Amino acid sequence: MQKRLGLLACVALAVGVAAPGMAPAVAAGGAAGAALAGSVSSSEEGRMEGVIVSARRVGATFTISVVSNARGRYVFPRSHLDPGTYAVAIRAVGYELSAAGPVTVGARGTATLDLALRKTGDILPQLTSVEIANSLPGDPADVDRFVHQRLSCAYCHSYNRILKTKYTAEQWVPVINRMASYYPDGCASSDHGRGGCHKRGNLPFLVEQSTWGLGAGNGQTERPGIEKVELGKFLASINLSRGQQQLAYALKPLPRPSGRATRVIITQYDFPRKNTVSHEADLDAHGTLWYTDENEPYIGTLDPKTGAITEWRIDAVPGVTEEILSLRDLTFDPDNNVWFPVRTGKGDVMTRFDVQTHETRIVPNYRSGQFITNGDGHVWVAHGTQFVRINPKTMEVEAKFDWSKAPNKPADACCSYQGGIDPAGNGYMGVANYVAVLNGKTGAFRFVPIPTRWSLPRRGRVDRLGRYWFAEYLGDQLAMYDSRTDKVREWPARKWSTPYVTSVPDRRGYVYAASNMREAVQRLDPKTGEIIEYLMPTQFDSKKIAVHPARDHTEVWMSNKRNAQLVRLEPLD
Repeated sequence: MQKRLGLLACVALAVGVAAPGMAPAVAAGGAAGAALAGSVSSSEEGRMEGVIVSARRVGATFTISVVSNARGRYVFPRSHLDPGTYAVAIRAVGYELSAAGPVTVGARGTATLDLALRKTGDILPQLTSVEIANSLPGDPADVDRFVHQRLSCAYCHSYNRILKTKYTAEQWVPVINRMASYYPDGCASSDHGRGGCHKRGNLPFLVEQSTWGLGAGNGQTERPGIEKVELGKFLASINLSRGQQQLAYALKPLPRPSGRATRVIITQYDFPRKNTVSHEADLDAHGTLWYTDENEPYIGTLDPKTGAITEWRIDAVPGVTEEILSLRDLTFDPDNNVWFPVRTGKGDVMTRFDVQTHETRIVPNYRSGQFITNGDGHVWVAHGTQFVRINPKTMEVEAKFDWSKAPNKPADACCSYQGGIDPAGNGYMGVANYVAVLNGKTGAFRFVPIPTRWSLPRRGRVDRLGRYWFAEYLGDQLAMYDSRTDKVREWPARKWSTPYVTSVPDRRGYVYAASNMREAVQRLDPKTGEIIEYLMPTQFDSKKIAVHPARDHTEVWMSNKRNAQLVRLEPLD
């Protein structure tokens, strides 16, 4: 059943940052050990806090970013900038960088570059989708229906594209159908020219049905799709379809980052292929980052010691006769081999990638779901209504557990997404209004109510204490089921931020989340409920977040689906 891969593509990134896993050598705002520093100011505000400053070495394929502090000062630590010539960019809503040439960083000393900003003539391209939602006129309930869809416009691109159009209500319907013809998981379109889309593998019923979006299923939902004609009228009410040159309402940016939200270093590594649409990035037992591509059938890894990206294209897998379209979720077995479903036109096939031989092998006679996980030494499919346990040694399905067939299933339990497994082999999955809890020994399910109804839980992960962390996509909350107390706890996030994914806690107990509406990584302190938003340097969307197991500092890793990048986020407090 094994076969050597036919095509191997290796692409190495130029190395110019400290190896992932190394602690930053300087705290933000300090000067000791600084490679590049300076002030950020404008004539309107003077010294400016919360401006993201990005540096990219000439010829490099990654960008390092820091944020100016309350004194308007930014600092790049020596640990993150090698000697060389760097281009500098900024992100600050309402402003753009005045002429600033490249800066040369030497092997010693601190290069100084003070940045002057000027007002921009058009802030719309700078706004995140949640800022645009906050600005929209009319009934907030209409905005809520537009934002809170299982498959929203922001799944693939920012709302700013909608506002710039001139389509009338009637013209919008064929545009909506065209958008629905693309494969949503493999689509991402940024204003930076990175991302990709395929029409193959689409969901044809999205074009055929009269509504846009996905209801929660079986009529059991308080959040149905919107009639396309109605959606067209709404979109025409917020764009430039009435012949005007400017929007008829004011845009409302959020305040720039301040305080602890400025204490961060963000590194974004470009994927070798700019059309990569990666949902999944995760760390193996050695702290090595792996990812898969939903747009093309690639698996890749970022070497934590050298910063090099290596990719393999999976065009053929023994036992799979259909065309392989892309790769989906990923996890690891006890031997650190990578597992992922390959997506075909006839469903997903569970596949193991041997990290030593680069050979692939499938679980025979089994069609997988999208989401997989581990936790007890087995590989698990935790998707839809099922938990499926697979023995990674024998490559056989050992057991299947289906919560939809449980005799005690509540009538309003539906619409699950991704579950997790604890070290004892117990399973947890958000199912609309409940967490379905699997007893791995008996196969019995319990259903623990989620306080916020129809919040649509997504992307759950289980920590070592048996706590199941998940995002409430349509509830604008982060949540956790604690198996020790048998209760669900919720923490409110920003309105219309639609959290999509959470991490497990880092070494200090913080949990990280991301969404396709707010171009920021949110950090939750479960003890206080405080959420800090680390605004990203570019358009951003991530579907999976991994926390590095380092003990002396924090590294948070993820892919940027929107902009074809891998991201390392290093909080400095």
